[in-house]
Amino acid sequence: MNQNYINLFVQPVTDAMLPSRVNHPKSDDLVFKKVDDINEKQHKHFYQFWLLMCISQQLEIRQLENICYTDDLTQLRNKRYFDFYLENCWEDLANEKAPLSVIFLDIDNLKVYNLMRGQEMGDKCVYEIANTIPKCLNKYGTLVARYQDDAFAIVLPNTTASNAAEIAEVIREEVKNLNIQHAVAQLGGLRFPIVTVSLGVASTIPTLEQSPNVLRDAALNALHRAKKLEGNCTCVSKTLK
Repeated sequence: MNQNYINLFVQPVTDAMLPSRVNHPKSDDLVFKKVDDINEKQHKHFYQFWLLMCISQQLEIRQLENICYTDDLTQLRNKRYFDFYLENCWEDLANEKAPLSVIFLDIDNLKVYNLMRGQEMGDKCVYEIANTIPKCLNKYGTLVARYQDDAFAIVLPNTTASNAAEIAEVIREEVKNLNIQHAVAQLGGLRFPIVTVSLGVASTIPTLEQSPNVLRDAALNALHRAKKLEGNCTCVSKTLK
């Protein structure tokens, strides 16, 4: 904390709270000055100092929370925050009886890209895709999080399965438009010469009797189906209503 602030606020408080002897017929014990004895200026400084300390503590807590819930590379929210946010959305929308959708996105052949281009270029690829996803979303309350090294998760409150599938397709096309070239594609080792993504979509109207994990698992299963189709596609879960 700035020393000027400490000098400004601490000194009046210290003076006010110093113990002093008082003449008392029954006791010579040390007693503290009563609050009523603190003059108006000292009282004001004490309040300002207390308020400043509270604000400082709150900022430190917010900073720690931000570090805890943020992915270092992409500066998106991380898996820990995704789990927290999904659970809260689930409870809110269960009460509202409104739809909730989740999209999982996986970067196709990212390990191959890292092997051929190097880790630094691989991180750049992930960063570019991370920046592209939010631009495809314009709905209030949506969340984009980095779920794993090559995977992202998107939470879409008040969004039906058909609308979520449309959003997934927009994201898939926008990633293709980045035109990030695969070096190995020139040797015929991959189906697509550019970096593509696979997406899994699931949607339901939450109920308090169920866990949000059913929605998460359905979207992950849809993603696995898309990966089995050699990538660059979107699959929608049919297991939830």
